[in-house]
Amino acid sequence: MRMYLPFCTMEKLKKNQTYIQIRSAIESGQYPQGIRLPAEPDFCRQLGVSRVTLRSALSRLAKEGLIVRNTRSGTMVLSEPRKLLFINGNNESTEEYHPSSHIFPGVDQACRQLGFGVDHLDLMLIPANGIVALAEKIRQKYTGIITVASCFHGQEPLLDLIRSTGLPTVLAHAQEEDYKITGMPVIATNVRQAFADGLRHLACFGHRQVATIWQDRSAHRGYSDDEYAALLTSLGINSDPALNISFPMHNEKAAFSAVQTLFRQQTVRPTALMCFSDYVAMLCYPALQAMGLRIPEDVAVMGYCGLPSRKLTNPPLSTVDVGYVRIGAMAVELLLRSDEWFQPNGKEPPLIYSPYMLDCRQSTDRLVWQNLQQPNGTN
Repeated sequence: MRMYLPFCTMEKLKKNQTYIQIRSAIESGQYPQGIRLPAEPDFCRQLGVSRVTLRSALSRLAKEGLIVRNTRSGTMVLSEPRKLLFINGNNESTEEYHPSSHIFPGVDQACRQLGFGVDHLDLMLIPANGIVALAEKIRQKYTGIITVASCFHGQEPLLDLIRSTGLPTVLAHAQEEDYKITGMPVIATNVRQAFADGLRHLACFGHRQVATIWQDRSAHRGYSDDEYAALLTSLGINSDPALNISFPMHNEKAAFSAVQTLFRQQTVRPTALMCFSDYVAMLCYPALQAMGLRIPEDVAVMGYCGLPSRKLTNPPLSTVDVGYVRIGAMAVELLLRSDEWFQPNGKEPPLIYSPYMLDCRQSTDRLVWQNLQQPNGTN
């Protein structure tokens, strides 16, 4: 009696056989390092397989670092171990507080676990008039790009460089609008929801007089002034605009003065601060302490983003942790799956929202008891 294998099993066997056949040809030198493999139609005819089978085999070989697939130059046998390029999109001087400084360790760790390398390039080192030459060097050396940059307009030199390389690129820690403008895969955080959860934590502890400390007047975590006021009202928090202040980026003296002025001008003192970022929260600490206000006994402080140094403040800072290291690892994984979205007829580049979590520490560990009592007549 004859036994027939199911079609799906036969397909898996065929894909595996094709993978083994190409890998053996590479290892034997039939396809030497640096050579371009035949174009897909020709390769399919040579091997007697379908495009689906061939692409499955090539995808496995790319993940193992034996080949690199490029929409412009085709599929090449790598001449050295596979490498990714990490481009730091920060063009500011205070790098320790920029997300790229904390996302890169996640990229590096993921690359080490997978057995390939990663190099680092700063945006400030990209020449304005040498993009074409630099792109060619990058195309020859790397198999993909991860960059931490956002708020694109569409004409930035960084975008020109990335597009000129023809390499798959992931925008880590960017925004939904960047996805629309660039057409590149994006790992984003739902900043509106995440920031609201920080406020919700303060409201659950009974805080109704919460001051919001923004980094500048334009960056409000995705909220317009009216939307933010409505959010505060929905949480039972005072939405008086006088409780919202901002100060210039990286200006410790201005931050110190702004926080002290806020508290001196309020008839009813805020019981909590919701801060644009952990960096902003840490700037508030010395101003509060100089006024003799204790954290959290007199004023609770909530940060946002998850800087590692938040754990070293006194007291340790509560925050909405967006998971920078996790974002780095996710970016590497997304690049490894580039065959799903980087081919001409592949899927649309993905827009992925990374998870975040509330990290509640001592800086908010204080209840406002009078606001936690239920109104008379309620159960």
